[in-house]
Amino acid sequence: MHTNVKLPKFDTLVSLYNKDPIAYDDFRLKLLNDEVNAAPPERRPALRKTLYKIEVTRKKSKTPLEAAIMAYLMLCESTSQLRTEISKLHYLASSMEAALIIEHIQEQSRRVMR
Repeated sequence: MHTNVKLPKFDTLVSLYNKDPIAYDDFRLKLLNDEVNAAPPERRPALRKTLYKIEVTRKKSKTPLEAAIMAYLMLCESTSQLRTEISKLHYLASSMEAALIIEHIQEQSRRVMR
């Protein structure tokens, strides 16, 4: 999912931010949107939604550090939700596996009894 864009050096980005914050923000948003557009089509709506939530949070934040912390907390929440869903899948998979094993054993028992 990479657009193969080479980022400028950190110091160059800091300089751009200090000299022209609007140009820096335009550059940042272009990179983010390019990444979303490079994603598989079925994933783009979710990525756009996530990017929108991050942008709203950034605009509400009083400082760049606060924006970074809020984005980090959003990432933690998302990771926690993903972990919960994966746990549910593991539980369902093991239930199905147990049911298949039981069914197999019952089938073998029926064959032996014939």
